[in-house]
Amino acid sequence: MGEQATALYICYGTTSLNLTWIPDSVEVVVVHNDELLAEASCAHRRVRHLYPGTNIGFGAGVNLALPQVEGSRLIIVNPDTALRREHWDGLAGGAPEEIVVVPLVDASERPTSLINRYPTATVALLTGFRAGRLLPRGSRRRVLASLLIGRWGTDHSSLVTATTGRWDLRTYWASAAVLSVATDRIRSIDGFDPAYFLYMEDVDLCRRLGEAYPLMQIRMASAPAGIHAVGGSIVASDAGARNLSYLSSILTYVSRQRGLGWRLVGIALSGRGHWLRARQSSASIDQGADSLESTRR
Repeated sequence: MGEQATALYICYGTTSLNLTWIPDSVEVVVVHNDELLAEASCAHRRVRHLYPGTNIGFGAGVNLALPQVEGSRLIIVNPDTALRREHWDGLAGGAPEEIVVVPLVDASERPTSLINRYPTATVALLTGFRAGRLLPRGSRRRVLASLLIGRWGTDHSSLVTATTGRWDLRTYWASAAVLSVATDRIRSIDGFDPAYFLYMEDVDLCRRLGEAYPLMQIRMASAPAGIHAVGGSIVASDAGARNLSYLSSILTYVSRQRGLGWRLVGIALSGRGHWLRARQSSASIDQGADSLESTRR
């Protein structure tokens, strides 16, 4: 069964991949969004390498690989994860009506958020302003803040520690950190929406799959927790661009929702976008001035 699946990695800021958890007979596709990852470091019998020539983003990277995927099931894996053979067995054994995920913890062994209700306008606003940075994962402050958000928040608090279960895809979405989906299902909706360069693309994908296939569910396979070094493949020097990309994705999602509340959130987040761009521009000017002064010395 597992041999009918394909593993897919979208790599950026990545220098090595551990593919030992994947059976030797399985097809592995690696999309190189930069040139840091050497092919020789991808030790596996069946690896196909794709080079878009530039960083085209996560969703577009998946879409680039989709036409060439041979497996009937596509297992999308972040390069900053560490998994074992039990995870492959759980992910590869999904039914067509299932999106399958496995439990993940970060490097400090704290559970990571994998399944959530679709964002409300309030959640989108808080997310766009990166409120979570003031509320560390696993902290009491984060738990209390979640309770104040209402149903979404209480669900979020309980779902973070989930290790097995099923959820309706029309109500909940699954993180694409490690995600298994039937190849024909994701092809039928034309893959990820390329309007999302990075972030929120998995929320949008799940929503569209849920609309196209109302019987689809998310299933968390019963398996030991894998490790996800959250943000581990992100280059530190890209912090400013990353913040803007994150906000851009939130704005794209917000713009596609209906109602006055969503429109007001869009206005507030657009203002934040102007501020972030101005700050990044100012930082670039300061760096240029420092560089010039250093040259004069």
